[in-house]
Amino acid sequence: MTTIETLKQWFSNLKKPTQEQFWAWLDSFWHKSEKIPMESVEGLDKLVEGTASAEQLNNHLNDSNAHKALFDKKVDKVEGKELSSNDFTNEYKEKLDALHPTDTSKLLPKGNFTGTAQDLKKQIDDKADKNHKHKWSEIEEKPSIPSEENFWKSNIGEIEISNENKGGRQSGSYNFYGGQGILLSFRGGGNITSLEFCKRIVNNSEYENDHLLVRASDENNEFPDEGKWEPLAWYSDTKRLGYIAFEYHPPQSGTTGISAYENGNFGRMLYIESSCFIDLDPLKNTFACLQYFKTFDEGEITLQSIRSEVELVYLTEDTICNGKTGSRIYLYACKNKVYIEIINLK
Repeated sequence: MTTIETLKQWFSNLKKPTQEQFWAWLDSFWHKSEKIPMESVEGLDKLVEGTASAEQLNNHLNDSNAHKALFDKKVDKVEGKELSSNDFTNEYKEKLDALHPTDTSKLLPKGNFTGTAQDLKKQIDDKADKNHKHKWSEIEEKPSIPSEENFWKSNIGEIEISNENKGGRQSGSYNFYGGQGILLSFRGGGNITSLEFCKRIVNNSEYENDHLLVRASDENNEFPDEGKWEPLAWYSDTKRLGYIAFEYHPPQSGTTGISAYENGNFGRMLYIESSCFIDLDPLKNTFACLQYFKTFDEGEITLQSIRSEVELVYLTEDTICNGKTGSRIYLYACKNKVYIEIINLK
């Protein structure tokens, strides 16, 4: 018979019980078409023991001499005689008279209970001893604990855009800086940490271009360095195992944009309005797992390159990034879409 606690675990929130578990649940009840055996009702066999059948009772009622032997030995109380006033013999009556009244109100705890003694016993039996300790290895059907990798895979979808209205910005699914940026809020461990991205136009001696900037904050240290924005930057201490070189090509017949190739092996075309460069250095001390995808609603994201060729660093499991191994960073940029992913930091 499956215990009630096990049945509850099978049918708890977000569980999907199997056919066998449904049948086990149904088998724990009596169907109204079934006859319940006497031995399945606790205490019934003891209650029935010593009782007379209907036939024996009828025979007893119809037998005028059934109680004759008992009545023959009975002594009737007669008014004026000792037996008329004493329900006990004098010896026992004197012992009862000698007993002093005892206050029993403080002997048992006060309280009310509705039900039979069997109901009370069951409630006590169902309670676990709070002082008893179980070894983890002795617990059957204990819940499984997900690995760190599976935890992030199962919870990455819970990372949500903050609806908080900080700094007078417009609240909603996205918090914009005048249509130029986005605020991401991560909740965990009772703390809220935010990562803000902003597109800003930068002027220099050569040309005017857009930069993608970032800053991080949390509830305990909101906007360190007086809210200074940092440009996105690649790690400077990584081992360069490969790169994609972006070279600007003037518009040609049928094609515009930038060609991309890895380690000199040409083979992919990435169409962007101009040559680009993106830095991720400000992110390396913020989060262990980050996924960010945003299509800017107005204009194109163009990322500055001083020359016509820039490098994007590939990170493998053997690469050390900021003292952490097993890290991978991916960047995809195409027209006005930017996708950044940092995973498996250990």
